[in-house]
Amino acid sequence: MHNDQNIKNLVKTFFHTREFKVEEIPESSEKTPDLIIRKNEEKTILEIKTKIDDKEYIENVKSAIENSRVFIESNQINRKNKYTNIIYNGVEQIKELDQSDSFNVLWLECAGREPEYQAALFKCSLLGIRTAVKIPSNESRECYFCDHSAFFKYREFLDGTILHWNNKALLYLNPFSNKYNAFNKSEFRRSFSHGTIDPIDLESKSIIYLADCDINRNNQSEVGMYLAKKYESERMALLDLTHISASTFISD
Repeated sequence: MHNDQNIKNLVKTFFHTREFKVEEIPESSEKTPDLIIRKNEEKTILEIKTKIDDKEYIENVKSAIENSRVFIESNQINRKNKYTNIIYNGVEQIKELDQSDSFNVLWLECAGREPEYQAALFKCSLLGIRTAVKIPSNESRECYFCDHSAFFKYREFLDGTILHWNNKALLYLNPFSNKYNAFNKSEFRRSFSHGTIDPIDLESKSIIYLADCDINRNNQSEVGMYLAKKYESERMALLDLTHISASTFISD
């Protein structure tokens, strides 16, 4: 069962095992972050946000299975308002504390029936991800910051975000943060060893495309033209992938 205290305990254990000191921030009338993580002289403010399934959604799944014994859904993998709002609320709580001498990080817990899909939606909201396809070669990669991005929007307040689902925890670095270089060298970042995702590093290794331009993200055709020129392609198609899932009930 997922509840706030269970998840907070999980996070505290995660950092205790990595030899960090963890302080709970007392609850008050104001919504403040959950934890302060310390190691040596380093301090990180951490706010935990959890995405569970809406009750109405669960009831719809149950009803569909009861009526037809199978529930099938198809959804695009892109930015969703519910996910961007969770990030917004987390950042607002971080802003309640003085951040001048700290790093600021969100822990996003994916605790629904399809946690991997939830993690993909958080990634799209944080990193503005779309799939970019070179035309006519059909070579495709994820393109970071192709769409509107929470990392860009909250660059003054958010240095990184941890996505946790199942038994996987990945730390995503915010390259727009003015603390990017310091955070990348921090004890906090090093504690994730191979579990760090750095967009700048991924592009340098030709794993992703990166839309590092000042074009308004509402104008996706211009973003596509910029990417085509940057990556030497005749044209660049920008797509959202689709997630399809099916659920059923198996009796004993």
